[in-house]
Amino acid sequence: MLINLLSKKHVKEIMTFLNESGEVHYSMIQKSLKINKGTLSSLLLLLIENEIVEKRKDETDGDEGLIKTFYYLTEYGKDVMGLFELEKALENRDNK
Repeated sequence: MLINLLSKKHVKEIMTFLNESGEVHYSMIQKSLKINKGTLSSLLLLLIENEIVEKRKDETDGDEGLIKTFYYLTEYGKDVMGLFELEKALENRDNK
């Protein structure tokens, strides 16, 4: 269920980072958000399975033939970001 996924620790951070940064390399997400690599990999996989995030492999990188993987929000993922905005608006309303 979408709400269960969105309520997981770090998911909002990851999605917000991708929304603000566009397409980014895995290590940039990990270093910027300081999320354990195993946790980040698991969460990105869940986000991909739910079509919120997509990944792109760049095989043209000349760095010793390494394949770099980049992640970005799908259009659906950008729509889902609206739920976080709704959450914030409701919290602000409750605080009045």
